[in-house]
Amino acid sequence: MSVVSNNILAGSSGQGGGGYEIERSLRFNSGDSAYLSRAQSSGNTKTFTYSFWIKKVGAQGSWPHIIGADQNSDNRAHIRWNSDKLQCYFVTGNSTKLNLQPSRVFRDYGAWFHVVLAVDSTQATSSNRAKLYINGELQDAFDYSTYPSQNDVFSVNNSSATATIGRRNYDTSNYINGYLADVHFIDGQALAETDFGALDDNGVWQPKEFAGTYGTNGFHLDFADNSSNAALGTDTSSNGNTWTVNNLSVAAGTGNDSLVDSPTNGTQTDTGAGGEITGCYATLNPIDRKSTVSLSNGNLDATTSSTGWAGVKGTMGVSSGKYYFEATANGSAANKVFF
Repeated sequence: MSVVSNNILAGSSGQGGGGYEIERSLRFNSGDSAYLSRAQSSGNTKTFTYSFWIKKVGAQGSWPHIIGADQNSDNRAHIRWNSDKLQCYFVTGNSTKLNLQPSRVFRDYGAWFHVVLAVDSTQATSSNRAKLYINGELQDAFDYSTYPSQNDVFSVNNSSATATIGRRNYDTSNYINGYLADVHFIDGQALAETDFGALDDNGVWQPKEFAGTYGTNGFHLDFADNSSNAALGTDTSSNGNTWTVNNLSVAAGTGNDSLVDSPTNGTQTDTGAGGEITGCYATLNPIDRKSTVSLSNGNLDATTSSTGWAGVKGTMGVSSGKYYFEATANGSAANKVFF
């Protein structure tokens, strides 16, 4: 039996920096082989910045690819998962140019967090050539900390490399499971975390509207246009560097990958119909479930092969007040999942 949650319990508090709101996110389900891709022109191969918000949905295994570009195994640039750790791994000419893996682990499967990687290999000091920020904090404790040599050239930003989000390109593998929102790539500038976020009055890191320029290959994917599958890859910067959408859907129902689960709480009017207020929504919790329960589709689908009861809890606990959620039961009544 499978149970499908419709993900309409809002969660997080606080507004985005300067009132900035992220309307939508894009859900990547590895079982669908979902990813985005784009052919690039030649840009700055020494200086660039990535910024994105991500919501993890469970242990990812080895090397699921979040974002980057590659030509082959000897020329690649990946921001990826290494199980519960985040790794920035860049190789050019079969030589490792950058390898940063913070020692911290990421096991909160109900929270959004923000990643900024700023690279400038022209800097004189090695640790200034690559800076990794998570929720506004500069990372300085690493399992691996290989910094670029001065004036190193990266394969990430040239016409020979294909840019991808959600999988590795050169061997068409390593798909991620999770949600992405407000994805930026800045070609030719190594920017600060404060260009993309700020602390709110409660000391919580929140998104901020980026006001700068993007460079040749730069782009901004806000995933707000869900008028068609192809529209999910729309670049909202002035560059028009739109992405090809692969195996992602805006079809009505549980297969819809365009969601209002986002890092910010929206200010829309809530009529009670559901799905009108954006925010960090509750999902099913992969670390608080019976072993026979399998989760998929951004932790919104639960399936069990058990002939008895099988339970799974949500990512947000409540103690009082009124709350609302929906679920749809599919399959045999002999197999039951409860929340």
